[in-house]
Amino acid sequence: MTIINLDGLLKPKSIALIGPNYLGEDELSSLLERMADSGYLSPTTLVGFHDTHGAFSEADSLDDMGQMPDLAVLACGPDHAVETIARLGAGGTRAAVMIASGFEVWPSETLQAMLDAARPYNLRLIGPGSLGISSPSHRMQVHLSVETVPGGDLAMVCRSGIIMNATLSWAAAHGVGFSHVVSLGDRVDVDIADLLDWFTSDVETRAIMVQLETVTNARKFLSAARAAARAKPVVLIRTGVSTDPQASSLTAAGRLATMDAVYDAALMRAGVLRVTGLDDMFDAAETVTRVHPNLGRRLAIIANSRSLATLAADRVAALGGEIAQISAVTEEAVQPMLRSFVAPENPLIIPSNAPPESYQELIRLLLADRNVDGIVVVSAPTAFAQPMGTAAAIVAAAGRQVGQPRAKKAVIAALATAEQAPQRMLEAAGIPCYRTSAEAVRAFMYVARYSEGKKLLMANPPSLPDDFTPQMEVARAIVTNALAEPRDWLDHSECRDVLTAYGLNFGPAPSIPRKAGSKVPGELFAGLADNPTFGPVIVFGQGGSAVDYAGDYGLDLAPLDLNLAEALIARTRISRLFHDADENEQSRHIRHAIAMVLVKLAQLAVDIPEIREIDLNPFYVDEDGVVTITDMRIAIAPPKIVPGRMATSRLAIRPYPKEWERTLQLKDGRRFFVRPVRPDDEDSFKAFFEAVSAEDLRLRFFAPVRDFSHAFLARLTQLDYSRAMAFAAFDVSTGVMVGAVRLHADPDHKTGEYAIMVQSDLKGKGLGWMLMNLIIEYAEGDGIETITGEVLKENTTMLDMCRSLGFKIRPSSDDESVSVVTLSVAEVRSDAKDPGESPQEAAS
Repeated sequence: MTIINLDGLLKPKSIALIGPNYLGEDELSSLLERMADSGYLSPTTLVGFHDTHGAFSEADSLDDMGQMPDLAVLACGPDHAVETIARLGAGGTRAAVMIASGFEVWPSETLQAMLDAARPYNLRLIGPGSLGISSPSHRMQVHLSVETVPGGDLAMVCRSGIIMNATLSWAAAHGVGFSHVVSLGDRVDVDIADLLDWFTSDVETRAIMVQLETVTNARKFLSAARAAARAKPVVLIRTGVSTDPQASSLTAAGRLATMDAVYDAALMRAGVLRVTGLDDMFDAAETVTRVHPNLGRRLAIIANSRSLATLAADRVAALGGEIAQISAVTEEAVQPMLRSFVAPENPLIIPSNAPPESYQELIRLLLADRNVDGIVVVSAPTAFAQPMGTAAAIVAAAGRQVGQPRAKKAVIAALATAEQAPQRMLEAAGIPCYRTSAEAVRAFMYVARYSEGKKLLMANPPSLPDDFTPQMEVARAIVTNALAEPRDWLDHSECRDVLTAYGLNFGPAPSIPRKAGSKVPGELFAGLADNPTFGPVIVFGQGGSAVDYAGDYGLDLAPLDLNLAEALIARTRISRLFHDADENEQSRHIRHAIAMVLVKLAQLAVDIPEIREIDLNPFYVDEDGVVTITDMRIAIAPPKIVPGRMATSRLAIRPYPKEWERTLQLKDGRRFFVRPVRPDDEDSFKAFFEAVSAEDLRLRFFAPVRDFSHAFLARLTQLDYSRAMAFAAFDVSTGVMVGAVRLHADPDHKTGEYAIMVQSDLKGKGLGWMLMNLIIEYAEGDGIETITGEVLKENTTMLDMCRSLGFKIRPSSDDESVSVVTLSVAEVRSDAKDPGESPQEAAS
């Protein structure tokens, strides 16, 4: 399950608190008082309790209730839970919370019996051991927290009641409010992924905050996290790191890929911003919703004190940022505004009493500099330079005007003053303001990391890179024979043959002379580790004897493409040898060669799940990009079945599904290559839409479309294949895109909504029919039961095709100009044919 009936949890139309009391008298009294004071306007019934507040209805038992509640709050404990849930489900209750004042562990037999009782009715369960839930905008406060939850636009989900209490206390002290708060407890049913999906579509929620300990279904969690992070910021704190199992692997890759390091990599890949403290969580959520993602870590600093500038610059280095190297043009322009005898370089140090106009002009110049990704303005008040004037200048230069988009670069202020008015002025204009430079720089790094995660979150690398053709069966045979003996390790010659089959070269350590200005690195390390939660993990860093103690390595999940591999490489210190501002052809050769090593290791993990761990230590890359591996280890084991993943796949992120590539042929002989849509199809989609008639665009999008912006096209081309599929058709003779069909599943993966469009001069020729049959075939293979769509009634060509395919057509209840079409996938005849289709129109 995912979001089914979660409206009944967070927007219930009625509530019942059900006994007998298992909580304790003080806890029950506190809960009733909070519920009575909340002002909840819909019916609330106490079942088995007496109302001492005059705010509730009463019933002696469920038998006495005329209608079952939308939301049931169970205070009855494990002894009565199973029977109560069965009764509630049969009566139409949509959600139930097993509430407690602290975390509880119920017998596993009871938990399973509860699930079995709830499942036939899609009754959703929270807990046991949940502190409760709150939706302030609906006046619902059903929880045992120390604080009443104030209204706002942040959603929060916690596993731990203690973390929920601490978070709400912090929020109350700082004036932060929430759209919804959920304490999960033992997660018998509803989990973080379910709530991420629900919060994603909730218009009352601006950002989502998550407290996480562990993930049980990695593919489900990452798919939900990626969908959420694409729509709004997701900020996460992970607790319980100290209880992670210690790595006991015999490979260096396995030792480096600690559980928490893998969580870091997975969250980055999902676009989730991870923080380490409660104050960080709120600061990060506030900052990234105010500031546009900047796609870089290069920070410019303006300060009216050398000491303040130094503190800020030191913090940039400590947090992994970069001091921007401003352009020569900018240096010349800023010089007149800087302090006397100060070089025109970043940080820019201005006089302590600099007028507001100086701040405004400096910000304007730095925003125009392509070498700058963000600006931190650090200012301490003086008798001749007051914070209000400084704040007004910052707003004039970078503030968000009503109706205007956010600036493309982050501008963050640090005003060392206790006055509230300057901060209010800045924040009203969308500019985060902090008391110290350290806080401001930290905020900039939130934006930088969030931006990097946004770039990675929709990456779905090919399941087979185009750059090489491995001899998969050769490698598989070697591994199969070794497992049959049985053995856990390949010997040296077997390792060599497996790596050779994947285009990885081995040999003695090369003699690479170190020339002046050479970019050639020394010993490098690459490896494959096996994480029990997230599957195959690729590791890269400094190699040789330093691999275990240098701490210079990065991780990412398989699968990888070259872009992801290069991003992984850039996260290491050793990459600075061949990845700097003076990049030349030698640097590009080296970086590409290393990236290909990592991509090939990832492909090995995809193709042969029996390969569990690999060490390539060391390997070398020369100035021409030639790779030489001098030592290697490969550990093997029988593959495991992982819940939520296909067959023996260990991948937590579904790769580009190359197996769905097709060549289709029309009856007139024209051939089309059809494949799943990729992020790099953005230009093809733009050209396709520009070639389609305005009338066809209106029929497809229900309104005139003139602006094919990056944001618009990204929504069509950046897919999470775990929940959406789109096929693009390209004319084989010209390579031009001529059509596309898509299917987006709901979070429950039962129903998918389709959309289709073909080039105007191809309408009625059979291409649309073949694309629709392909998406129906895909839906059947992916377990989607129903395909739906909305079609303008005037679009008779589309409605005729839907009828011939077996869709049922009915008027829309919301718009009389629209028809709703529905197809039961199971009822589709596999031999369905277009009445006018010739045999050549079938997929070849």
